[in-house]
Amino acid sequence: MKRGSHEKMIERLRAKGRDLAPVVVDGRIVRSKPSSKPPAQRAALGAPVADQGGQGPITRAGGSDRSTGLTAPGDVFEFVIGAPCEFLNANRSKGHWGNTAPLVKKWRRAGRMAAAAAGLPLGLGRLQVDAFVIKPIQNDYDPANWAPTAKACLDGMIDYGLAEDDNRRFVTGPFMHEGGRGADALRVRVTVLDMS
Repeated sequence: MKRGSHEKMIERLRAKGRDLAPVVVDGRIVRSKPSSKPPAQRAALGAPVADQGGQGPITRAGGSDRSTGLTAPGDVFEFVIGAPCEFLNANRSKGHWGNTAPLVKKWRRAGRMAAAAAGLPLGLGRLQVDAFVIKPIQNDYDPANWAPTAKACLDGMIDYGLAEDDNRRFVTGPFMHEGGRGADALRVRVTVLDMS
């Protein structure tokens, strides 16, 4: 997807007054215009909600205390990663790994930047990652085909310091889901399972 078309889509969402979590485009944070609906109502509807204090997304479950920075099991953090390039598709191999390496690098960087922009906590003990694929197409597709994209983003979040590693002791997932229609993006939900 071309950079200009993504920015045009963001502008259309702003014109409609849609409130989204921070979107990272080419390493820049693009913030949407605030919605007229209260944050609690938007969260109840399932929309990603940005914290009013600019500290990143608010939690929709659990008992995290943002004023002290404490995170507890059950806390949920959600944010959107705008597509920095085409999605990595498990069904469409580009042959040699070196052909996909530049795409993996872009998605990994986007994951790290989005985690930092969202203000995710560092050094979590155990977490679950769910990824919601947002595509402009209306036809049926298999969200699991885009797992390599979510894996690259998860690697970037681990680079940021979200957890010690992304092996089975620390991370469950990423689990792939359909995320609705829109410009190419990945909505990521991180659920804290354990702090130790």
